[in-house]
Amino acid sequence: QWADLKKGANRAEQIAWNQGRVADAFTALLFIKEAEARVRRGERYPGHWIEFARTGVRATTPNTRPVAIQAELAALAGLEGKKAESVALSKSAFGMMQGWAPQMTGLYPVTRDLAVRLAAEGIAGEDRDFFLARVSERVKLLRSQLDPYEQMLQLPPLAEALHALGAADQAREAWKAATDLCAKNQNPEGQSIGLTRIWMSYARANAWPAKETEVLLAKIEKKLPEGYAKVNF
Repeated sequence: QWADLKKGANRAEQIAWNQGRVADAFTALLFIKEAEARVRRGERYPGHWIEFARTGVRATTPNTRPVAIQAELAALAGLEGKKAESVALSKSAFGMMQGWAPQMTGLYPVTRDLAVRLAAEGIAGEDRDFFLARVSERVKLLRSQLDPYEQMLQLPPLAEALHALGAADQAREAWKAATDLCAKNQNPEGQSIGLTRIWMSYARANAWPAKETEVLLAKIEKKLPEGYAKVNF
């Protein structure tokens, strides 16, 4: 059972507790992934696996692991055909992230994964509008509070989320903003990292940049020193 940190714990006890939560989170994710594999094979899985994972969502860990577990539980529910439960768990995951600072960069891939899975389940109407509003809000917070380098890295997964939810124009704007920041970066290594992140983002979304963005991406790659220009897309 996932145990809470006892009140009045000293520093050594806090460190030991956090180390235990790493192992617990890893175990919870393994349980969920094995449950998904069994569902795909038409097999059943032990209920206590999911109960263990749910206690992980309730754990007061100072990181993004609980919401990552919640997102995986939502994916499992979707795989089992429990659309209402999947949507509810996804809303809960977004709610858990609501108060997180933009600097908690683990929230961006989780946001992308939730949006992609929900889109695959055919989410529409008010539910789609709910999630789209949350992603759009994250883009605004990111643009206003993160430094240009982090914006360049974190805008692409949010662009993927917008693209998955059908907000094509907003997605193009987010990808273009990341590309503009990449072009302005004066560090060849930073530009190379940004270029790779942006192209990989397009690949995951099965999308292609608008002409203006494509030209700028090619221009960035062409100007990079040879050792940094091995993107080869």
